[in-house]
Amino acid sequence: MKKSLKALTLISLSALLFIYGCDKNPTSPQEEELTNTEQMVIIAAELAEPTGGISSDLNTAYDVATGDVGALYKTSSFDTTISVDWISYQLHLNFYSKNGSEQARFIPSLTDSVVFNGAASGHTSSETPTQDITLNRDSNFKIANIISYDVTMNGSASNNSSYKVTYSSSIFQIAPKSTFNFQNLKVNLANGNYIPYAGKIVATIKGHITKTGAGDDKDMDYSYKVTAEFIGGDNVKVTLPNGVEFTLNLRTGKFSLA
Repeated sequence: MKKSLKALTLISLSALLFIYGCDKNPTSPQEEELTNTEQMVIIAAELAEPTGGISSDLNTAYDVATGDVGALYKTSSFDTTISVDWISYQLHLNFYSKNGSEQARFIPSLTDSVVFNGAASGHTSSETPTQDITLNRDSNFKIANIISYDVTMNGSASNNSSYKVTYSSSIFQIAPKSTFNFQNLKVNLANGNYIPYAGKIVATIKGHITKTGAGDDKDMDYSYKVTAEFIGGDNVKVTLPNGVEFTLNLRTGKFSLA
């Protein structure tokens, strides 16, 4: 009799575990996941130039390193607002000589590093393709080795913008809460290209997405980590959490399997 009760208990426990496992089925709506392409649409929106992505901050940092921003004299540090197309930047800049002494402004051949704190804002929209973007992003860089023209940049950014973009007949509405860490980005000031030729961005891509229009609608939160490695020219190699690699052109926002 005791053996029968023990067997019955084990069967009941197994049944409960089976039911619980069904509730946790990864194919259920609660466990819905983004495809590789959907992840890349979000990454392209947050990084590429046409959508006012992180590359726009890199462009502004490049202008700071070349002295195009910050030539006005102030007694300490430098605060200014500049506009680039539809994007406005509120900048707080600190300039330093090679020996670490603070300077009141950018001085060619004497300023060797800049501490860059910027807030990007702006709005743009279009009907063809469907696009509506409102920027709200903060970034900071330590820009070093300016005198050598082979600049190194380290820093971080947080993105709380909103994007409505079109990809392959689908409309994506993206509300990110992403963070970015810039690691040893290398820029040659002499070649005229603001996009780093080396270094990487380590990012936590998170937020909420609503996708409609192509029969695979989604309305979900997401969070995943990616690495974007600068490989020369206008491209970065993006590695997704599953190891799949894409090449993303930062000037066009287009991507393809690496």
